[in-house]
Amino acid sequence: MRKSVMRLRRHNRFSCVTNSAMSPQSPPYPFYCGADPVGFANPTVNQRWPIILSQIAERISSDRNGADTDSQHAVEGIKSILDDIKHERSLQALLPDNIPDWNQWNKAIAQFFPHATFYSASWLFAECYLYRRVYNVLRRSKGYENYDPFLVQKRESLLNSIDTMKDLVSRPVAVISSFHPELLRELFLLSLWGNATDLSMFAGMSSKEMGEMKQGSGESNIIANDLEDVCRYISTCSNVRIDFILDNSGFELFGDLLLADYLHRTGLAGKTVFHCKTIPWFVSDTMPSDFHELLDLLEGSAKLSQHNVNCFETIVSRWRSYISDGSWVVTSHPFWCSFWAYRHLPDLAPGLYSELSSSQLLIFKGDLNYRKLVYDCKFPATTPFQLAIGEKLAQGPPLVALRTNKSDPCVGLKSGLESRLSDMFVDWRWSGKFAVLQYSQGRKQGKDARKVSLTQRVLDVCFQYETWTGN
Repeated sequence: MRKSVMRLRRHNRFSCVTNSAMSPQSPPYPFYCGADPVGFANPTVNQRWPIILSQIAERISSDRNGADTDSQHAVEGIKSILDDIKHERSLQALLPDNIPDWNQWNKAIAQFFPHATFYSASWLFAECYLYRRVYNVLRRSKGYENYDPFLVQKRESLLNSIDTMKDLVSRPVAVISSFHPELLRELFLLSLWGNATDLSMFAGMSSKEMGEMKQGSGESNIIANDLEDVCRYISTCSNVRIDFILDNSGFELFGDLLLADYLHRTGLAGKTVFHCKTIPWFVSDTMPSDFHELLDLLEGSAKLSQHNVNCFETIVSRWRSYISDGSWVVTSHPFWCSFWAYRHLPDLAPGLYSELSSSQLLIFKGDLNYRKLVYDCKFPATTPFQLAIGEKLAQGPPLVALRTNKSDPCVGLKSGLESRLSDMFVDWRWSGKFAVLQYSQGRKQGKDARKVSLTQRVLDVCFQYETWTGN
């Protein structure tokens, strides 16, 4: 651990790098990593990840009583990751698993972090690698190729939120079809604070505080708030395309769907695209299967019968009709499960970026998406949001980031606010009690946005990183 801290201090001697040299190893400012003695990265690597991995191993063992060779192989693979963290071993190469990106990860390790550990590699790279390696183990274990090690947790979280969701469905936001600015604001706040529900981030909060977050009430703890600008822009829209880059399943996803539903019913949106993860990711992130399971469970699953879910039938029926007629599209792309910051998206996933460019608003949900937007590095807190996301994204479609603070990176704060927060709340960056709602106006996109070529689509599906591998 001491050696990792020394390596970090040497790395932090530079203050900034040029755009041409930007990479996971050399972001615009020094990256956060587990070797940093302050901040949330170290307890994440040292405490949270081992707990998550141990839970996966226990769940696999309990699913089949740990008696067969296949489950034992999977458990051993998970425990090997635990050992690598504990003993600070170098990041190991992934083995072939029939997922196209496995060797790209290996090339990235060799190019950017050839001798790095979970502690000394950038926090963003190491954490994304952790979940990809878990999936690598499962893909290579017979009977676990499509296993979601977080499914039970996601279902439990959903069940625990049923009463709150039931209350929301009975409120005006779920039934009124005319535009009211105050309802739009309420739904954005619900979508924002719903993001606080992942990975036990409610620990230490009172029931009242948790209720306020789940109800989307209040703006006092939003430390960078562009909601007025976002609502003003949306109010000028008519029948436009809006994209959600989703984060958590369950309650947060439900809040996102309420917002999307309202935008459709008021005629502000004509098409909404929901971008999901392709593999089990960061415990609670939404895959297409999670999206559809939410609808199935709300519609009347026997498991929810004691909750009297009939109140959901009307709204779920409406949502299914959106999907049937193409108004709502549920999709996924491997780029969302890569280690790349989003300023690389136009170059590394041109087909995906071209699709996003036809949108009139990109809504990036959650902490990880925010980290990738701002390169998960130590930008000064007063850095303008538009500068932190990079020129190409800032000049693309309008975008908004809805994020409760659950990690260190944070930009767009007014001068002096960072020091005041640090004096009052040592954990303000990662406690989940504060949030940012930040907007980039971008440029307006017309219906003549450039079409995606077949070649670009193939490149994106295979996710071949020719631009950095040199192939």
